[in-house]
Amino acid sequence: PASAPPPPPPPAAAGAAAGQSCSAIGSCGSGHECAHDAVCRPAATPGTYAAGIGCFQDADCAYGLVCASSQCAASSAGSGGGASPWGQ
Repeated sequence: PASAPPPPPPPAAAGAAAGQSCSAIGSCGSGHECAHDAVCRPAATPGTYAAGIGCFQDADCAYGLVCASSQCAASSAGSGGGASPWGQ
């Protein structure tokens, strides 16, 4: 019987950022983005969506963005944190 194939090679250098902590959009290198949970993840996956991309919840959007009106957007600082868009 043939021996098992060798294990796949490790990811290329471009994947080295995945899993690293981050604190800003664009800080993860090529092909990755700083996700909502402050961890570098492959770009265009849930948790890394940029402003203007459709979303269902804040966790769909990249670091520092929120899901507002079904689109990722920069969070408005000092909004009061109320659930109502009118701040009530």
